[in-house]
Amino acid sequence: MEFKIDSSLPRIPHKKHWQFCVGSAHAQMALRTDYTRQLKFIHDTLGIQRVRFHGIFCDDMRTVNDLSMQLDVPGAEAFSEYNFGACGIAYDNVLSAGMKPLVELSFMPEKLALKEEGRPVKGGFFYRPNIVPPADYAQWRQYLQAFIRFLIYRYGAEEVRTWLFEVWNEPDLPFVFWNGSRDEYFQLYAESVRAIKDVDAQIKVGGPATSGSKWISSFLKYCRENDVPVDFVTTH
Repeated sequence: MEFKIDSSLPRIPHKKHWQFCVGSAHAQMALRTDYTRQLKFIHDTLGIQRVRFHGIFCDDMRTVNDLSMQLDVPGAEAFSEYNFGACGIAYDNVLSAGMKPLVELSFMPEKLALKEEGRPVKGGFFYRPNIVPPADYAQWRQYLQAFIRFLIYRYGAEEVRTWLFEVWNEPDLPFVFWNGSRDEYFQLYAESVRAIKDVDAQIKVGGPATSGSKWISSFLKYCRENDVPVDFVTTH
């Protein structure tokens, strides 16, 4: 079979949209050397620009700690800290591969999670993420702002402003990623984006990170009516 292409025909640039971002398991894997090598390989061979993974705030990243985790003594819970060291290692590995993170702000640290009768805290997958809203939004805002300040201190504001921050993952899928209502997700988004913008208004934040293009119209309507910032819209 012979093909002939008329070189005089108009040409349209081919947009390689798949190079924008690749999805990748959960955050603890980004601490591994073999993972980092694979990231560099797909960046160098396929031109992938960003990587997105679940669970940067999962309990296996140990971002919220207190003394009770080391000593079972009365009052130990009062001595607590935020520690984003493992998050920094994960993002160091992403950057060393020549890529940038699309930061999925998930899931809820156990120490901040809402404990409510009849609402299971744990979601699916072997690492059992906490898929509920925060028990205290003031504490959640403080936690997020500490995370953003950590990133700015480690990488500089100019670098972090080139990243994208997405609030949660597929909150339309109950018992898998989000054990709450649509309106509760909208509140989580609003509280989160405002907390981040209060630290640096130029950091880009978006949502609703749903599956199958769900909630987009209602999400944008909510943001317009409540003057909630949204820099980009995502769905899977």
